[in-house]
Amino acid sequence: MYRLSRFLFAPLQSQKRMEDIRPHLHKCVFVVGPTASGKSAVAIQLAKVFDGEVVNCDAMQSYKGLDIVTNKASASDQQGIPHHLMSFIDPFATPYVPFDIRKFTDVAVATITDIIGRKKMPIVCGGTNYYVQSLLLKSSLVNESSENEEDDELLTAELDSRDSKSLYAELQRIDPIMAVKLHPNDKRKILRALQVFHKKGIPYSEILVQQESKGMGTFRPSNMRYDAMVLSVTAPRDVLNRRIDERVEQMFENGLLNEIRDFHKRLGQPEVFPNQGLLQSIGFKEFLPFLQSAESLGECKEAMKGRTRRYAIRQAHWIQHQFVNRGLPIFEIRSPWLSHEPEGYFGDITAAVNGFCATPSCYDSIYNNNSDIRGKLTNRTVKITPASGTALSRPQTTLTWKKVRCESCNITMNGENEWTVHLQSSKHKRQLRYLKEVVNRPSQAKKPRLQSNDSESTTAPATDTHGGL
Repeated sequence: MYRLSRFLFAPLQSQKRMEDIRPHLHKCVFVVGPTASGKSAVAIQLAKVFDGEVVNCDAMQSYKGLDIVTNKASASDQQGIPHHLMSFIDPFATPYVPFDIRKFTDVAVATITDIIGRKKMPIVCGGTNYYVQSLLLKSSLVNESSENEEDDELLTAELDSRDSKSLYAELQRIDPIMAVKLHPNDKRKILRALQVFHKKGIPYSEILVQQESKGMGTFRPSNMRYDAMVLSVTAPRDVLNRRIDERVEQMFENGLLNEIRDFHKRLGQPEVFPNQGLLQSIGFKEFLPFLQSAESLGECKEAMKGRTRRYAIRQAHWIQHQFVNRGLPIFEIRSPWLSHEPEGYFGDITAAVNGFCATPSCYDSIYNNNSDIRGKLTNRTVKITPASGTALSRPQTTLTWKKVRCESCNITMNGENEWTVHLQSSKHKRQLRYLKEVVNRPSQAKKPRLQSNDSESTTAPATDTHGGL
């Protein structure tokens, strides 16, 4: 067990190591994990111990406003630790200019460079995992900007003025493979795919294939922007769901409803503010029916809890499939909410980060599964999940995305993960009961169909749990 004395004196040791050991890439700690898992608590404690500063990597917390809805750390929660890239984008700026991943990466890299230049430890914390990925990987064909920023903004404004249906029809024409992957109503991602095509002249899906064939989509040492230690905060599903429910209730006590009312009044006419940016935050959209007297407060509250739980599942899947399976070693740490010994818990994490700081080219050693490094960095709280060699040795050369449609609920999902979640949802089960008991025409309930990117369709198993009756 690591005693409190070690925990308190670690900052001096760690700062010296940070100054002395920078042979190739600068060291940077990333804290990721599902929402409500305790990422912020871990990041703030590490910043206190290692003389660090926190860099926000949550897309919604980058915007000014809706502090309760987006669960920003309050001034007291921050405990005097500098927090960067939080509440720095004005959502009401006119004309509205989307803040995309490319702009975020540019600002975040400059911020991290400044922190390192002041001999501080950058600690990147957030749940927007594709933002995290853009910081971990130093180059990406898709994220390259054009030479004329003004043309980019004009293109964005032109596309954004069109509805989702026409945009999706254009995507089906120019990039049918990507159209299979994206939902017809996911305007933000459809816009992104169209922007890439118009700027580069080739389909987005083809660029992704090029990235994969060159190994750019994997976390090889040569692709890394930093010598990174990625801490993934984990918790059992039931614990996480309970935390989410408790957090939503606490948000209400802190004034969430008044915050949404004030923001909605300031928003004015919906057409003035595009349906993107801060309006995507979980909580705002769920309570619009209540403000419009269409649903009860309890129904909206449950909708917010349900959407947050589903988001947490997607975050966990991303970490496994987009990080670990693509070659990124992950350090799994138990949620601080599960620990009954805070001193020992943070002492273990401190010891692991100390080992990371003391090891030259640490990521390269971890990537190659060096047993000596594993011994230094793994303890009772921190468990390393090394990258799978098979994920790195077989670059993907074709894209095999699939959609699955539940005709009973009249919705389309992307991939088996969303399909599995949908099957267990209360909405799906209610719809099955409605079709069976009220309509009472089970023979007309359609079976879900899988659509692949080669325009072939296959019928999913026809059972009650798969949408059929």
